[in-house]
Amino acid sequence: MRKRYFMLTISGLFGLLALFLLWPNRLQAQAAQPGDRLVMKEANLSLTVAETRTAVQTAMNLAESYNGYVLNQRQWETGATSTYGELTFGVPADQFEVLLNALRTLGTVEDEQLSGVDVLATAVDLQSRLDNLTANQTRLRTLLDQTRTTTETLTLHQQLLRVENEINDLQGELNFYNGRSANGRITLHLSALLPTPTPTPLPTPQSWSAAHTAKLASVRAQENAQTVANFAIYRGITWGPWLLILALLGFGAVRLRRRFMPSQPTQSALLPRIPAKPPEEL
Repeated sequence: MRKRYFMLTISGLFGLLALFLLWPNRLQAQAAQPGDRLVMKEANLSLTVAETRTAVQTAMNLAESYNGYVLNQRQWETGATSTYGELTFGVPADQFEVLLNALRTLGTVEDEQLSGVDVLATAVDLQSRLDNLTANQTRLRTLLDQTRTTTETLTLHQQLLRVENEINDLQGELNFYNGRSANGRITLHLSALLPTPTPTPLPTPQSWSAAHTAKLASVRAQENAQTVANFAIYRGITWGPWLLILALLGFGAVRLRRRFMPSQPTQSALLPRIPAKPPEEL
């Protein structure tokens, strides 16, 4: 019993010591000056450019010149002429606005969205919790070295593992906020400027003229007469001899038929003759 009471007393003293050491951190978090900021900056910029591939390469060169880096890049096409690009840059916070202004000059700004989140209070709270857990971890390790029984060793070991897991989680969150606030993020959307279609000129209307119409009619009549004459000449030459031969054969056949076939009396000759009646005497 005395040993366990002694261990609990030591644990309480370490807890008070940790609270005394970490109390200034809490006061610092509550008394953070308004000028202190830990801002996560982000921008979305949509541009219309003359040529997408050239603009993508120029944007990458600009980001590199301002100590930025490419987080994501994508290019795609729709149809035969439309080309699009999308890039995401990470850039140091002090170069965020400078790079954003340089990217605006690549084309016509169609849409722009800026956002910033101050995470100073969150980061200070995470750091305070992390310091508390670190002090608790140190206390548990000291107690673990002083234990003599297996039960106490297992209990302290489980508590130490839980505290270490919480420390890792908080450290990861704190690193995220510190990294995002130290480097802004710019997402650039690029679309090619579609060429303006050339309008088709409309035909100039012509005024009506009787003389012009008569001239066209005479020309058409002459063309039609020439067409008929050409047809007659062509067919007369190609079909003329054969038509003449057929006509002669037909004429000869008719003459032969009339010569060799007996003539038949007409219908009037076959009718009986009726004698004329003499006129009556008065």
